[in-house]
Formats: sequence, C-alpha cells, structure tokens
Amino acid sequence: MKRILFTLFVINGLTLFSQYQQYYYNKQDTSPIILLSTNKYDLIYRHSYNNFIYKMNYNKVLLDSVYISNGFLFGDFKNKDTLILIGTINNYSKICYAILDSNLNILKNDSIDFSVSQLFIKWFHVYKDRIVVSGDMFEKAFIFTFSLNGNIIDTIMRSGDFVFAHSSSDSSIFFAIKEGYPAVEFYLYNLDTALNIISKKIISNFQMDNAGYASNFKNKLVISGNYTDFNFFKKNIATGIFDMFLDTCFAFDYFNLGDSYPYIIGLTTNDNKIYVANYLNFFNGLNTLTSNDSICITRYDENLNIKWQRFIGGDNNYHVMKIFPAPDGGCIFSMTIHDLVTDTYDGVIVWIDSLGNKVLSIPHNIDLFDKFTVYPNPGSSELNVLIPENIKTTTFELYNSVGVLCKEEQF
Repeated sequence: MKRILFTLFVINGLTLFSQYQQYYYNKQDTSPIILLSTNKYDLIYRHSYNNFIYKMNYNKVLLDSVYISNGFLFGDFKNKDTLILIGTINNYSKICYAILDSNLNILKNDSIDFSVSQLFIKWFHVYKDRIVVSGDMFEKAFIFTFSLNGNIIDTIMRSGDFVFAHSSSDSSIFFAIKEGYPAVEFYLYNLDTALNIISKKIISNFQMDNAGYASNFKNKLVISGNYTDFNFFKKNIATGIFDMFLDTCFAFDYFNLGDSYPYIIGLTTNDNKIYVANYLNFFNGLNTLTSNDSICITRYDENLNIKWQRFIGGDNNYHVMKIFPAPDGGCIFSMTIHDLVTDTYDGVIVWIDSLGNKVLSIPHNIDLFDKFTVYPNPGSSELNVLIPENIKTTTFELYNSVGVLCKEEQF
C-alpha cells in the first residue's frame, strides 16, 4: 500500500497600497537555473552561477553542456540545427548574443553596443537572417534588428512602456506600448520587417499595465497581462483572444484572487490549451526577494473557460522567469526557491501536464521534490492525481493546514 499525503494550504491575501513599480529588480541574478528554450525533444537551460548552458532531454538525461560567458536570458531555435541566445551585459548597456549548433558548439559569441543604457529585453524573435529584440529603456520602448553577424539593421523607439511584441509571420511585427499613469492608453503598432509603421491604433477596451505577453493561437492572438482597476485599486490578470489586429475580441477573462494582487510572468499556448503564469502577493513588500511569493498556473480552454489552477509555494520566496509548452500538451518552466531562513537558492524545472498533475524534472538536487507543493485552487472540490498502474491499492489522506487528518479514503 502506498500512502500519498496531501496538505492543503490557504493563502491569506494581503492588501497593500504601494505605488505601482516596474518589474526591474534582477531576480534572474539569483536564479540557479533559467530555462532558455524548449523544442519537441530537448530543454536548453542556463546555470547562472557558473555560466554553463545545458541541453537535457525530457527523460532528464543530460546530453551536452558548454561554458559560455555573458548572462543569457532568452533562447530560440533558428532551425533544428541552430540555437540563438540573447541577453544583456555591462549594466544592461549592451546586447549579447551567441549562436550555437545542435551539439552546443559555439559558432559565435559577441555583443552589440546600441549607445544607450539600461536595456531591458522583454521579447526576442529570429526570422530569416536577422534577430529581433524588443523591450524597455527608461521611458521608451524599443525594437532593434541586427544580422547574425552583429550588424545593426533597423531600430525604432517610442515614448511609453513596453507591453508586448509579437510576430505572427515573417512579414510583420506587432508592437504594443502604453502611455500615461494612472489612465492608460494602449497603442498597437503593426510594423513590417524593416520596422516601418504600417498602422497604429488605440486599443480602448484592453486597458493594461506595462507587462504583457502574446502568443499565436489557432490563427488568432491570445494576450495576457496586468490590469488594474484604479477605481477599486484591485489588480487582475486580463486575458483575451483576438484577431491579429485586435479588432475583434472572441473571448475575454479577468483573473483575480481577491487581495492576492497577481502579477503576470508568462503565457504559452499548446494546441487548444492556454497557460498563464503569475505571481501572487507580488507587492508583499517592496523588497520582493524576501517576501513569501506564490506562483499560480491557470489553464484555459479555447473559449477562456478556466479548466484548473495550480498554486506553488507560499512558504518561501518563489519566482519563475518564463513558461513554455511541454511535449505532452502541458507546460514547463524553471523556478527558483529562495529559502528565507538559510538565505540559499535552489533551482528546479517544473512540468505540469494538461490535467494539472505535477511531472517534475530536476537537473540537480533531487531532494527538492519535497520542498514545494502543487495544490488546487483554495475552495475547489477537485484534485486530479495520476497513479501508476502497478499500484493496485492507494490510500489518500487529506490534512488541513495545521496537520489534522480530515479525511481518509482507500481506492
């Protein structure tokens, strides 16, 4: 008989009336593991403490590794044989990039000086023979394109804060920024590959703070980002499915957990499934490297009905950099756990399948399996658990937050 212990935690929200601040402190500097890119077969991740890049398959077999300087935060496969990495160096004043083959042999490792400071890269795309990066610098949003040889091709800068950038094809780029505080004007630019402005419009029905993500979804565009109701000072995660020009809204949802104050950290799509990742209690103190953060993963269907939500953490400081589609239809992401007692950092890779069950892949420190809990939405009456077929009898024990056994049932 195998006993599986489930402990349900309740997150008590804390309402804080601190002024909105941009997410510019450097949590990536404390992340032991940063998942850079995925494909059907492999994971590419960076161990930030030693600047090694690793290639691992989904069976947790380490295939290749290489030491490479510079702090890369993004990766993308130009094709099945070429991997491109992007980051910033010199106090965010230069963009660094590297080109590697499928065996992680370094073909090029260089940097580009755009003669500006404080570049915060938020989006990265590879098409044909050029690289596109986009993000924030002070009070401007930017898009830069450069060749694989490091030659600057085109640049565009606009006053305002970066919301998202997205490319649905090799012929156009969508570039969204917001202007004004607290009243937000949300502008969508449609650019060609030379960064010429094809069209510009105000999106009046999708008020958003300056953090958002976009992804292709069945010939449509799904967008998710922070949304603040300034009348009631409540923060939401707004998610919508639109046509590519945001003229038609096919579905829309506001996600809020009362006083939990969510903050968007990622969006990905996988077939007919949409996954949104966000922090809870993000503004629980300005020094969020020492706060008890939680991670919430929400799965939507194609009509933005919530299928399930999973919550990770609450007992320590947790953070996630990005979220990717998993090969089984679920989602996968790297996560850092900051132990507030010992002031140590552990990195894990978390894989959640399409049913919301935890499939864990940890390159290092296998004992971390017991250091965090994935549990259902507080108040939900459903919990999906996959049990191996060779286990014929299983006892489930349900405990409350103080360790009292509430229910025991054998299956």
